[in-house]
Amino acid sequence: MRAVIPRLVAAALMVTGLAVPAGPAHAAPQAILITEAIPSTPVTEDDQLFFDKAFSFNTPDGKGVIAGTLDGLGEVGVDDQILVKVTRPDGTENTFLKNYEFQPPSAPIDISHLLAPGVNTVRIGLQDTFGVSYGSTALWLVGGSDQGTGVSTVLSPDYKVVRWFMPLQDASDLTFTKCVKRLTKAGVRLIGVGPTCAFLLNTGNPEPARAMTAGNWQKLIKKREYRGLLGLPSYKVTCSSGGTVTATEKQGEPYVNFGYTPTPGHKPALYIPADPYVNDPDYASRTPTVTTAADKRSVHVTLRAGARLNLAERGPGYLATGYDAPYIWTTLHARIGCDGHTSATLVFSDFPSTAVYQDGVRALRRPQNADFTGFLTSGGHIPSGPNSDKLRSNCFVFAFPGADTEPIPAKPTKGDCARGRRDGFLPA
Repeated sequence: MRAVIPRLVAAALMVTGLAVPAGPAHAAPQAILITEAIPSTPVTEDDQLFFDKAFSFNTPDGKGVIAGTLDGLGEVGVDDQILVKVTRPDGTENTFLKNYEFQPPSAPIDISHLLAPGVNTVRIGLQDTFGVSYGSTALWLVGGSDQGTGVSTVLSPDYKVVRWFMPLQDASDLTFTKCVKRLTKAGVRLIGVGPTCAFLLNTGNPEPARAMTAGNWQKLIKKREYRGLLGLPSYKVTCSSGGTVTATEKQGEPYVNFGYTPTPGHKPALYIPADPYVNDPDYASRTPTVTTAADKRSVHVTLRAGARLNLAERGPGYLATGYDAPYIWTTLHARIGCDGHTSATLVFSDFPSTAVYQDGVRALRRPQNADFTGFLTSGGHIPSGPNSDKLRSNCFVFAFPGADTEPIPAKPTKGDCARGRRDGFLPA
């Protein structure tokens, strides 16, 4: 849609009203405004998920059409793709994806095959896939009405996080000579500079897939080419007519793997499992914490993981370099409200690289901090042990589209990172 989206959005913005043709035979159809037209906007992330909205859709006959206008006739265009996830009244799920990359706007999209008569939960995501800019026409879901207040169930997305070590040749434009110079300048013992550079330049992971389907997820787990995995399933929160939580039920099993270090030179490949962070049991438990807010109007779910090199590698590494290995960590927070809204944030160490997925679609690709020497030396000269270990203090923060958060600093301080690990900048 690159050639047509600016013209398309401009035309959509010229619409001055939502009226349907006058006359007794033209009653306005039931419809929900998904979004007003989104003007062409520069992207800030690869594969940026720039819009996300969930709502209840009551369709008596099980029919629904996504259109660019209230009357159900307007063309639909997204720069670049629209994702639809429907949870039917019986709990079954259906998904649909349409990509408009280099394609003209389409006729309205009939999603009746996804729906069932009654109250369906619908989640609409809009994502850039080409880069440069994103945008969309106005979007309406025609054929039913919003359930309104008194939402009985709220279903959150599922989330997956992959931490991987981007090869330093890609992340830092590194060569063996440059590596030797940087490590020497950082104070690494001369005896360990060469072996450490050889190790670092040959222990990267392949980049994770752009879409994390169930098959891709299982392949990734089996191959062990990652430095950490988190999988938080969808949660169903049941609420009373007064808008308070009555029950919380996970819709799948959480998954945490602390990752592996692929050791070069071994055939078959040797993958050494990382050691979990033990000073905080929440980072080693592999189990989410689930709490209900004091006002009982929302549920908070948090999944954490922290790990570093296995002792079998860390010991020789310390003798060679004079530095102990630092911890990497990842904290995923989700808030599921009886108002029908889910907010989620991810707070994670700035090393290694990170890929984040919502309902299988990549929402973030964040390369690791290019200053690998700063990371390498942050573990300190004194070997740490139980009760003295510290998590890497530098971090990134990502808020999923539509998340209701307190202000998130563009460049988080160490205090911001500690706060983010605790609450993820989500409101109570």
